[in-house]
Amino acid sequence: MTRRRIGVVDYGAGNLFSVERGLLAAGCAPTFVSRPEQLADIDAVVLPGVGAFAKGMAMLAGHGMDEALVGFARAGKPLMGVCLGMQLLMTASREFGLRRGLDLIEGEVVAMTPEKGAPVPNVGWSEIRLERPAAGTPFAAVVTGTDFYFVHSFHCVPANAEAVVATIRHGTTRVAAIVSRDNVHGCQFHPEVSDRAGLAIYRLFSNPDTGVDQR
Repeated sequence: MTRRRIGVVDYGAGNLFSVERGLLAAGCAPTFVSRPEQLADIDAVVLPGVGAFAKGMAMLAGHGMDEALVGFARAGKPLMGVCLGMQLLMTASREFGLRRGLDLIEGEVVAMTPEKGAPVPNVGWSEIRLERPAAGTPFAAVVTGTDFYFVHSFHCVPANAEAVVATIRHGTTRVAAIVSRDNVHGCQFHPEVSDRAGLAIYRLFSNPDTGVDQR
């Protein structure tokens, strides 16, 4: 397979240059996209994001990228959300009231519950546990016990548990760290700052034939 042309959505709510550096380090050659027509030249898209859900959706809509990304994904093209970008893939969020998302993975985004020894926001390295095989996804190199870097106060709750690929423990509960449904994928952590395991995700997203090693 020819290496995919990767687009990174530039809508004013993403840590673009950190994601770009991570993709470059993984051997990808990303292009920033901010207008729907630019998606015509892109094979696969990374939707980054930091901040509040409602603002992120409003900024996507302001660029016309909300409907464009839905059309892109429904055409069968690979789309991966990172951090807030993963949350935007869901049907809705309960952050500051009920807010509509892209509805590419059915479910909600809800607040994390602080517990003793498990503060909110959850910031730092957390250990992944695979809940189902990740073969055929950008997360095929991920194994149980791998640490990834998280910064979040809300988490995704897919309506179908089969959409949850991996979780982390937060206090007495497990929350979704990786979700996947057909060609739509999301990770709550930041691959670009998660060392070799994170770069392996970007490498597989760019070129699924590259194998599943974490070098």
